[in-house]
Amino acid sequence: MKKTPKNIAWAKKHGARMLPYRDLPLPHQYAIAHYMAIDGEAWEWPDENGANFDMGKRTAKDFERYDQYMKRTLKRKIQFFIDKYGNTKFGIIDIPSVEVYKRMFKLDKDIHHSFDNFEEYHKWYIKNDGPAETTRHRRTNRWPCIISGFDDELFQDGWHRFHTYIRRKDPTIPCIFYS
Repeated sequence: MKKTPKNIAWAKKHGARMLPYRDLPLPHQYAIAHYMAIDGEAWEWPDENGANFDMGKRTAKDFERYDQYMKRTLKRKIQFFIDKYGNTKFGIIDIPSVEVYKRMFKLDKDIHHSFDNFEEYHKWYIKNDGPAETTRHRRTNRWPCIISGFDDELFQDGWHRFHTYIRRKDPTIPCIFYS
């Protein structure tokens, strides 16, 4: 029997529910389609041109253009993903922010050993790793952070979103996972 990764078990303990892709909230569908078909190659892209979104080093203006282009493209292509991957199950949950950042700080040894506390790490991240990217996420229809199947990190994707939600003091972090 396949062992459940610790992060997935943690999310389930907090009440995650399993849904087929077709029944996920739209922001969750977008986040997974983006991660699986644009950032990665686990899912097929719906046309022969592929999803060539590699922009290399981006400025804030480039990021804004990319973000708008990507959202328009996903909106046009989302039915393809629903038709093709609609039965694939995902776990979703909104977890209290404090629980998420406690777990993240505990799991990631590099962060834990480099910073005295989460707040110090978060300030560093906002200043150095994602100042432009952490200002572009909406307050409504929030995309989830993708929980990692690896035991040494909490998120596989969604770090900028996570830090945006923390910076804004959102009470929960929307999360999704697959196994």
